[in-house]
Amino acid sequence: MYKKHITTICCFFIISTLITTSIVIAKDNGNGKPDLCDKFEEKKDKWFDKWENKEEEEKDWGNKWEEKREKKIDKLDDKKEKFCDECDDDNDEDNNDDNNGNDGDDGNGDGSDKYIEKTYSEGTGNIPPVADVSAGEPYIGFKDENIEFNGSFSYDIDGYIVDFIWRFSDGTIKNGEVVFLSFKINDDYEVELTVIDNDGAINSTITYISVVQPNNPPTAPVVIGPSFGITDSLYDFSVVSFDSDNDNLIYYVEWGDGWKSESLSVSNGTGVIFKYDWDSTGDYIISVKSFDGFTFSETTEYEITIGVYTASTVSDIILFIILIVILISVYLILNNRKKEKPKKAGN
Repeated sequence: MYKKHITTICCFFIISTLITTSIVIAKDNGNGKPDLCDKFEEKKDKWFDKWENKEEEEKDWGNKWEEKREKKIDKLDDKKEKFCDECDDDNDEDNNDDNNGNDGDDGNGDGSDKYIEKTYSEGTGNIPPVADVSAGEPYIGFKDENIEFNGSFSYDIDGYIVDFIWRFSDGTIKNGEVVFLSFKINDDYEVELTVIDNDGAINSTITYISVVQPNNPPTAPVVIGPSFGITDSLYDFSVVSFDSDNDNLIYYVEWGDGWKSESLSVSNGTGVIFKYDWDSTGDYIISVKSFDGFTFSETTEYEITIGVYTASTVSDIILFIILIVILISVYLILNNRKKEKPKKAGN
């Protein structure tokens, strides 16, 4: 009787295990699409983290940055919509689309610009890997800077990737999930990543790297103007700065009393005249900086003391004018006497 109970319990345990395993397999391998969608969502989350880290870098990329950013966002939206549609397809339709390379994952990765090649084994039904370079996007860097190229978002849903091959349009070839390369010339370069899975299936994708010249900030402005003045009188201040990249400049001035001024964009090395007056007495620190479209210069500070006309000031001015008049009068008198002095008669 005891042995009978043991046998019954063992049979029940084995049957329960088989049923549970079947359910798990059915959920995981029903059509392969839920796994693919999950991978996409995971890649998208990782990419946004990467983007946030890129935005925190204090580098002056110029207009290239915004262009790549808008392009990337558009591609992410298109990719997300496509994946959602594919997840709703049934088994056979999904498998046929993937094998034909039409409506399944196009192998572009989230950020690649061109689909190159997709192969699979008819005999084994192997699904090819997906080459994805978006982990390092946007690819933009400075000349002679060591730039990272990241293929870690690449994947193979029914196996694993055995090789990453990077080909650059300057002729360089590198192997590895993550590689580094620097460029000597400012230009746009084509980058191709090819991945090979454990069954020999291949997938390639292309993206581009923009290599730009590092921006040099303009020099701190030179300011020329009065150091003393009086209230309600307009004063001229000359401001000039120079940019080694020959960029146009805009000047920004803070007058020390809460008011600010801004110039129009002028060519490199062109001086600008600012006019300003103060309505209160005091010592004011004028702050001036220039902007080349990418970077601000260091700030130049210029101090001016503003006073008012007082009774003593007026009397000093009158005395000074009287003194000048007296000196001029004495000069004229002496000069006339010299001219009127008679000449001695000759022998």
